[in-house]
Amino acid sequence: MFSIIGSLILPFCYTACSWRNNSTIIKGFPDIRWDQTCGFGYAPNAQMPQTFMATTIDLPDFSSPYNSIHPRDKQDVASRLVLSALQVAYNIKTMGRFVGPMISAFSVDLITNRMTLDFDNGTDPIRVKSMDGFEICCSVNNMSKCDGTDDSKWLPSPIVSYDTTSVTVATCDGMWIMGIRYAWRESPCLSSKMCAVYSVENDIPMSPYISIGLIN
Repeated sequence: MFSIIGSLILPFCYTACSWRNNSTIIKGFPDIRWDQTCGFGYAPNAQMPQTFMATTIDLPDFSSPYNSIHPRDKQDVASRLVLSALQVAYNIKTMGRFVGPMISAFSVDLITNRMTLDFDNGTDPIRVKSMDGFEICCSVNNMSKCDGTDDSKWLPSPIVSYDTTSVTVATCDGMWIMGIRYAWRESPCLSSKMCAVYSVENDIPMSPYISIGLIN
């Protein structure tokens, strides 16, 4: 995702937003958001170094006459885009973090059925505002692709504890943990700035995330 004018490659920006006032829709928008990042869940990344994405899934405006894709209050949207633009397009590194927390490691306790998710290798503190948003794919076989073609199920996995660098969520009881996802909804956060995980610096939300494959 970039624009070419002559020999110049121009940075490209976009937002990952919500749409309808319905937190049950799991098809469409979540897949589009993921594909727009080439499967990384964030931008810039290794495939899209000159592209930056502002995550705005926590800024719904369901009564907007322009649909929630276009919230009327542009201040927070603009602020997040500017944070990205200054660093990606202008190489100004003094404005602080412009992407949300990123999962850097998983650890599973099979005795307590808990999974701990570490963020950013413990280098940047997180803030937890809601206990909801994570889901676990549970299966009776360890080859499931969590795509609805077998007996696997995506189940809510609420946060049961957290600290400044990690969250611990509930997992499958007596089943294989085959995947984890976060904010995998068309509109995952129905209240403004109330998703689950944010960076302390600049209050940037974690982007929608999915990982499928044997975890435990």
